[in-house]
Amino acid sequence: MWVGVIDANTQAAANGAVAEAGAFALVIEGVAESLARELTAAVAVPTIEIGGSPPCDGQTMVVDDMLGLFTEFTPKFVKRYRRLGDEIRAAAREYAEEVRQAASQPPSTPMRRRARKGCRDLVGEADPRDGGSPNASVLAR
Repeated sequence: MWVGVIDANTQAAANGAVAEAGAFALVIEGVAESLARELTAAVAVPTIEIGGSPPCDGQTMVVDDMLGLFTEFTPKFVKRYRRLGDEIRAAAREYAEEVRQAASQPPSTPMRRRARKGCRDLVGEADPRDGGSPNASVLAR
């Protein structure tokens, strides 16, 4: 059951209803430690805190935040263990550059030629070596 963002009094009143409704846990996010303690004491189900409040019965973290995959916004309670988003973007740029460099080289095998042609056809690009035109049917989709 999603309770949403509500004040502490309303939350405390809703907790009894949450347990009576058959909830197996109460997930709370980014609350003060004192409120987390009150909520944990008030309900019969385990409390799980997103952001790591010690009084709760359990803690969880959004893996994208923890690993630094999403860099546009970081909640203040998130500890970034890695900055994998930067690493992934750098790897993608490096790969794309290698593909561009390889595309300017003559194909060395029939399979490589077919793979390049298939990629060019997919994105509607002409082969710069043969002066061909883009695949208009792909672009028209």
